[in-house]
Amino acid sequence: MVATARRLNPKLEFSQGDFFALDLAEGALAGVAAFYSLIHCARGELPRAAREIFRVLQPGGRLLMTVHAGAGEVGRDEAFGKRVALVATLFSESEVRAAVEGAGFRIDEMVTRPPYDFEYQSQRIYTVAAKP
Repeated sequence: MVATARRLNPKLEFSQGDFFALDLAEGALAGVAAFYSLIHCARGELPRAAREIFRVLQPGGRLLMTVHAGAGEVGRDEAFGKRVALVATLFSESEVRAAVEGAGFRIDEMVTRPPYDFEYQSQRIYTVAAKP
């Protein structure tokens, strides 16, 4: 995915990392967009990932986060004709709120929406937050 992003956007910088231990200095970023990446956290580890994102954001930095809503986990072993090993954690709005606020963020907006017809049929939780 990083190679594709670099090819499609050669003037932007992309890197691969561990969202529990980002290779960035404290306060290095103005914003983080975490679109469906945090669904790969085990249920109890969402707060840890939120704290790490908080660490790398500068004061006033923004977080835009999207996860699938629900309970439990879903998995797939095939996608687009290829074998994959995918496990996604579904989170409740209260879990997301607790993780984000617990990390120190101020939540500006939290919206839940139904899936589009072409998407996996789960609700989505969009969270917009800021580091004070």
